[in-house]
Amino acid sequence: MAAMVISTTGAPRLTSAVGLLAMLEEQENQIKAHALTKLDAVVPDFWAEIAESLPDIESLYEDEAFPQRQLAALVASKVYFYLGELKDALEYALGAGTLFDVEEGSDFTETLVAKAIDEYCAIHVKRSDQALAEERGAPSDGEAVVLDSRLVELVERLVASSLQKRAYQAVMGIAIEARRLDMVESVITMYAGAARRPRPLLSHAPYHPPPSPVP
Repeated sequence: MAAMVISTTGAPRLTSAVGLLAMLEEQENQIKAHALTKLDAVVPDFWAEIAESLPDIESLYEDEAFPQRQLAALVASKVYFYLGELKDALEYALGAGTLFDVEEGSDFTETLVAKAIDEYCAIHVKRSDQALAEERGAPSDGEAVVLDSRLVELVERLVASSLQKRAYQAVMGIAIEARRLDMVESVITMYAGAARRPRPLLSHAPYHPPPSPVP
């Protein structure tokens, strides 16, 4: 069992991740998944300790028969984040799929989202440059740039979330930096539509109390 100490409030407080890490060696996938769920919650406190078992966590992600591969990827991503290995952290965040919550708002999420946007835009710019060179008959500067579908999915989730919040400026920034003219046009259209949409007069009208009678 994981080492614990009983606090004065009566709630058990985890003091080590050793017990949880030992559960990763069990045969039952359900036990491994339970351990990963608990580890995911305590990475900020025990990342250095968990880092020693990164090979085991990575093996679970690579095992296509393991039902909680994405959870293993999320834990690995967080550990690499605290180790300062942002490239590996992003790689495993992409492997975590929708378990990597772009709206979480933590330093972990915001840092990797920013890195993902930078990579996404850089790849699109390089592809754009290659396309322009081909149109002009200039020699290609290398192999065709491949855009990771997982990276596309992450950015699309971020864009969808931002548009739902009407954060048009943030999406426009991504579109311009990535030279995505189609995205620029979509944002302009959505913004124009939102600006033309009539607002209910009564539901948003501020309440002003009647003036007090003059004595």
